[in-house]
This record gives sequence, structure tokens and C-alpha cells, in this order.
Amino acid sequence: MKEVIRFLIMALTIASVALISCDKDNPKGCKCIHTDNFGQLIKVCGSTDLILPWEPDEIMYPNPATDFITLEFKSKGERIVTIKKKAGKELLRETVSDYRIQIDISDFPVGNYLLTIDDGKQKIKWCLFKE
Repeated sequence: MKEVIRFLIMALTIASVALISCDKDNPKGCKCIHTDNFGQLIKVCGSTDLILPWEPDEIMYPNPATDFITLEFKSKGERIVTIKKKAGKELLRETVSDYRIQIDISDFPVGNYLLTIDDGKQKIKWCLFKE
């Protein structure tokens, strides 16, 4: 019963924020998802295609962030993580292979960024919001 209630609450939360769109300058095709300091879903911007329950293969948190972001993956494997400005300038490129990594973004100016995770098979794009 608890799982059904949890599912319904999440569905209502997502449905209620589906009409909210993120900044129009966000790169097309990126995951525009806000998460808390523990990786829990807060809201999904302008998306209706999130699969429930919320069990992603990768998660970035917190988003928005101020100093650090954490990336967590379900499995180990080599990935290339890049962070770019809206204009396309690359600010960070790092090869990672752990289940969990932290990235220092404290020197980044406030704004929106594109974070890409490339595992060699697919590229996952996240909208990263720096406050």
C-alpha cells in the first residue's frame, strides 16, 4: 500500500510541474531535473516522459548547486564527463569509473550549463544549474 501511495504522490508531483518549463536557453534534449542534496527528485521541467518510479541509471545532485555536484551511477564503467557553457565552451572534461564522484563547480559563474556523460554507447545530457 505504501508503494502505491508513494507512486501516486510522485505522479501527481510530476504532473503538477510538467507545465513548468526551464530557461528557454537550455540545450535541447538535456534532462532538466531538479534534485535535492540526496538525489531525490524535486521537479521535472517541461517533461512528460519521465518513467515512474524514479529509478535512473545515473543521477546528479543537488541541482541547482552552488559548490559541488555529485554523480552516481548504477554500475561501474569508464565514462567521460564534460561540462560546457551555453555557448559551447568546455569548462571541464574528466574520465571517471567509480559508482560515485564529486565535481567542484565553486569557480563556475552562476548560470546554466550542459553536463554530458558519455559511456561509449550513449550520451546522457543534464541541464546543470549553478546558483
